[in-house]
Amino acid sequence: MQTFLLTNDDGMDAPGLLALEKAVRPLGRLVILAPATPQSGISHRVSIWDTVEVREEKNNRFRVYGTPADCVRIGLNQIVPEADFVLSGINIGANLGYDIYLSGTVAAAREAAFQGKPAMAFSQYIAAGQKPDWDAACKILAVLLPEFMDIPFGPLDFFNINLPQAQAGSGKIPEWEPAFPETTPYDTCVLSDPGRYAYTADMHTRPRPAGSDVDICFSGKVSFSRLKP
Repeated sequence: MQTFLLTNDDGMDAPGLLALEKAVRPLGRLVILAPATPQSGISHRVSIWDTVEVREEKNNRFRVYGTPADCVRIGLNQIVPEADFVLSGINIGANLGYDIYLSGTVAAAREAAFQGKPAMAFSQYIAAGQKPDWDAACKILAVLLPEFMDIPFGPLDFFNINLPQAQAGSGKIPEWEPAFPETTPYDTCVLSDPGRYAYTADMHTRPRPAGSDVDICFSGKVSFSRLKP
């Protein structure tokens, strides 16, 4: 039986983590270490100046008062060093291209790669005016995750996987396609008030060159990127 360490950056109570848990549970033993509060956009921050409180809950769940990278470090060093895979997500919103460097979800997978563990980060793209369909996301991962697990990992490799917006009621499992990260910055900064600035860019209209993770995901396929730290 394989052992999976699950984490995220949206927090222990996020619906995406529950969807990931449901998809993975038939594959083996699960141990969940997730932040106590949402940590979106925190990237690879770790709590180097503070101790990190960890509260054990039922069913191999540990609420971590720290960052996603803390969850992985503590999990692999203290709680579940025997983990075969580290899975992070499912993030609420895509982590495509430029987002990879900002994402706590992706950072958790990156930290696992540093620790020598195969790791994947999963995110759910939400199209403009739409809502995430967590049941559909769960079904997609339940089908595709065994395929991803069979792909060989090279030294320090980790996978960044983005699910497209589900088509309501279709029940279709979308194709997945290898993709390169599209890294054009898109967070336009403007002066909103004296001394105050805001990011105003629309991520749905960002550049999407052919073969990029943005284009593949926006086109209704699952984007799959092999990354290194």
